[in-house]
Amino acid sequence: MKRRGALFRRLTPLLGILLTCLAAGPVHATCAGPTGNETDIIYNGAYHTYQFCNGTSWMPFGAIGTAAVPSSGTPSGLSFTNLTGQSLNTLVASNVATVSGFTGTDVASVTGASSAQISINGGGWVTSGGIQSGQTIQVRLTTSASGSTMLTASVSVGSTSASWQVTTAGLDACTGTTSSPSVGAVCTDGSIYAGVTPDGNVEMYAAPCDAGMTGSAGSCTGTRLSEGWGGFTDMTNVTSQTTGKANTATEHGNDSDGYGPYSAADYCYNLSGYLGHSDWYLPAEGELNVMYINMTAITGFTASIYWSSSETTGNSALNQDFSSGAQSGNNKFNGSYERCTRHN
Repeated sequence: MKRRGALFRRLTPLLGILLTCLAAGPVHATCAGPTGNETDIIYNGAYHTYQFCNGTSWMPFGAIGTAAVPSSGTPSGLSFTNLTGQSLNTLVASNVATVSGFTGTDVASVTGASSAQISINGGGWVTSGGIQSGQTIQVRLTTSASGSTMLTASVSVGSTSASWQVTTAGLDACTGTTSSPSVGAVCTDGSIYAGVTPDGNVEMYAAPCDAGMTGSAGSCTGTRLSEGWGGFTDMTNVTSQTTGKANTATEHGNDSDGYGPYSAADYCYNLSGYLGHSDWYLPAEGELNVMYINMTAITGFTASIYWSSSETTGNSALNQDFSSGAQSGNNKFNGSYERCTRHN
């Protein structure tokens, strides 16, 4: 008992010191504006973010070495160049913008497209973080999976904001993708890409079979229709060797002029709804020549004479020999073959 009493007397002063320290609480470094102790957490309503006291400054969560205290001045330099014609479902990045015009640290953030992120001063990709004057900011997002679709990322630095718009390319009418077709490609609607028409230098599509036949590219059945051009002895003045679509519409419109019908043009004009389109026409001579040049890839032609919609005189219209490529005026009474075309 004497030994225990002596031990208690020795420990009593030490216990007193410990209790005094505990009552006084731990010693912390502090932050100002507002005042807080190290490890304290606050919510900064001006910047919509939580911050912690690191013993010197209030820091945003995830930031290292950068204070996020209210800054002075209005940030400038926040500008991004919009992008168009982008590939579908692809990660793309903006130009790098350098912000300036303020002191202290502002909060940078991005909203809008769900995939949008920012990189601050070359750092990792985040949705928000602290940024100082003179530092850079870049945006990235994943483009839409649909053609001709725009996504927007809205970037803010303090009180300044800027939008970045990224638009995907339109889908090609033949391939159904953003890629252009090759001559001879079978389009999604069953027509065949025949090349570029001189009428506007746009894609031209050929019916898969000659007039009178049915089937698909490379597999046509039935008997080719051989008929006269029509409008015998009548000069309609439709002489363009480029604009087959306009030629055909004019010739069809003249069916009741006392010389019609204009049979060759009418056949193509009346293909209403064929392969989902109602704008088929008899190609002009220049367009027919494009088809002759690409005949092997397009397939389905025979080594014979094909009508164009280009008139020469009251008695003749231009045609092309698909065995030799020769172009000449042919009497409108004579029967020749046809391959209808269309373009957008």
